[in-house]
Amino acid sequence: MVKQRVEIRFYHLHRCNWTPLNSIFGLSEIILIDIQMPTLDGLKATRRLRKNPRFVPTPIIALTALAMSGDRERCLEAGATEYLSKPVSLKNLLETIENLLQHA
Repeated sequence: MVKQRVEIRFYHLHRCNWTPLNSIFGLSEIILIDIQMPTLDGLKATRRLRKNPRFVPTPIIALTALAMSGDRERCLEAGATEYLSKPVSLKNLLETIENLLQHA
């Protein structure tokens, strides 16, 4: 079980710049990204994150509600470290996070 304190930071993409919604910008230990956001393609966002040197080593978990054949492969190809389909069980999510953080 993940025993570390989890800090959540929210970001949004605005005019090609990642903008922190909280006041302090820091390196994330893990990123959860929704692949099917209403105004942003999650695969493109994942590719953009991977192009930024500060996020290259950060594990990215891609989440999607409309799991279709080939989604996992597309997410991993875009730069995601892991893929989970929604609805995600909390137990499965925590196990995935723990595994990724242990191997980071």
